[in-house]
Amino acid sequence: MTVQFLIVADRMPSDLARAVSWRIYRARDSPFDPKEVWSYAHWAGSHPPPSAYHAVLSARPPALDKPRWAQTIRAYARGVAAQTDGLLIDWVTGEIVLEHSRPERATFLLGDQWLGVAHDIHEERHRLPPTEACAAISHQTRGLVRFGLPELGIDGVDCVNRHVALNVLRALAQHLVCGRPRSVGRLQEVPPEAFGAYWGATTFDGNGFSALLTASGGVSWVGPPDGEPLNDWLAAMGTDLQSLAGCPPDDFATYDPLVLAVT
Repeated sequence: MTVQFLIVADRMPSDLARAVSWRIYRARDSPFDPKEVWSYAHWAGSHPPPSAYHAVLSARPPALDKPRWAQTIRAYARGVAAQTDGLLIDWVTGEIVLEHSRPERATFLLGDQWLGVAHDIHEERHRLPPTEACAAISHQTRGLVRFGLPELGIDGVDCVNRHVALNVLRALAQHLVCGRPRSVGRLQEVPPEAFGAYWGATTFDGNGFSALLTASGGVSWVGPPDGEPLNDWLAAMGTDLQSLAGCPPDDFATYDPLVLAVT
């Protein structure tokens, strides 16, 4: 599956296209529109956006060791963005890569901006009286496809359970990417350490959970394994999965960087 990064900058090295597999466009001729990135407007509001060139790195990793391969590609993209003082965008997740001038970390952490999540609110449900549960929120991941996995979705979430639902997707994604299950079957047993491992934590004081996956429209939709109401299932996991952690993991002063043999 494709790993794709976009660098938006006012200058590009003249030999960039020869060094690795890049495509460089004049911004006015580029098929990529940075305004499609959800955080671009906020970024552009505080900085004059570079706009002369778009450099796109697209690659299809081999079947084995996809996380490591994707890290290597992002490490190259980080270096070019730092060299050109440009903006680095992960085109698969649709997010701006934070701290792009820092080196890539040696250890793969899914919570280090490898997984984006799109949020949607069904307005017709959200207008229900306050005394009724709205079941109006939908989350869908972005980024698992580059690891050869289907994206995950969860729909019909009440406002009070929105953080729990998001963390269910994170823990399940961590299990699928790094836990190496033999297949993405309908029933997944997510171990207790999966949510902590998403953020790089060595311990997590919580419980695992079971989830039922139903494929539809290229997405694996997540639900309770025994047919109970979705929000009752989420509420029961609220103690373990209610809190949100920062992203990317806040250990940039101590982590070991990924070292590339690049000349």
